[in-house]
Amino acid sequence: MEDNNNTSPYYKRPESSANLQNTAAGKANMFATAAKVLGIIAIFSVFTFSLYPAFIMGGLAIILAVISKGDKIQMCQAAKTGFVTGIVALALNVTLIGGLGLLFFTDNPVKTLLNDTSVEMYGQTFDDMIKDAMDGQFDLEYKNLPYNL
Repeated sequence: MEDNNNTSPYYKRPESSANLQNTAAGKANMFATAAKVLGIIAIFSVFTFSLYPAFIMGGLAIILAVISKGDKIQMCQAAKTGFVTGIVALALNVTLIGGLGLLFFTDNPVKTLLNDTSVEMYGQTFDDMIKDAMDGQFDLEYKNLPYNL
């Protein structure tokens, strides 16, 4: 029976503790690079009006940038980029959602156009549909459709 003294040709003994530090630094660099990529993708997803990916990727970019810092005092440049782009993506996304909320739920020309179009298509205004949905009585009658359902 062979004793387990790590004489296997597949076992590689670490040369020094510096080798372990390089491995930890490599993982931190991978986290920083991932944060940078996710932050940039999050900003682009805001401009394509996909709301959930911007929240998810922006949040992950911030988390990975902070994790990549480790015990160091300062973040590396890629981590800073990921952190900033994640914050910018989240801020843009919240601004976009707030702006859309103002457009659809306050009195303005866009809401008037939405109500008129809704009356033409469904026979009731957008405001009535929202009110019915909040009351749990959401029932559309498809009166003016060009085809039968």
